[in-house]
Order: sequence, then C-alpha cells, then structure tokens
Amino acid sequence: MEKILTTEELQSLKNLNERYVNLTYQLGEIEFDIKKYQDILVELNLQKDYLFKDFKSLKESEQNLTSTLFTKYGEGKIDLESGKIS
Repeated sequence: MEKILTTEELQSLKNLNERYVNLTYQLGEIEFDIKKYQDILVELNLQKDYLFKDFKSLKESEQNLTSTLFTKYGEGKIDLESGKIS
C-alpha cells in the first residue's frame, strides 16, 4: 500500500524547503558582500599606508628645511605671507 502525505504535510515540507533555499541564498549574498567590503578595506588600508609614508616624508622635509633656515637665519617665527622672520 502506497503512503501519501496529506496536502498540509506536503505544503509544510515545501514551505520549510523554500525557507532553507531563501536563507541559503541570503547567506551567500552576505558572504559575497563581506568579501567585497574586505577587498575595499584592503585597498583603503593600502592607500592609508601610502599616505602615512607620504606624511612621514613630508615631516622629514619640513625638519630638514627648518634646520637649514634656522642655521641660515637663526631662530624666529616666519610669516608665511611675507617671508619676514621675527
């Protein structure tokens, strides 16, 4: 004798299966988004590292110029508009 689920039981199983499929799809989408944003974060960190290196180089240039100017003109405050040293 063949056994057959009731319409309600079959619908319940179909509903559960559909929920699993939907949840699996959503989890896949989230994993994809996480990977995309991780890649973006890696790129931003590389840009940040470059800018910090540039900042360090700029600071060294400033220190060298300041040292040169102090040696040449002595200590004082420089007006960046007029170039006067006080």
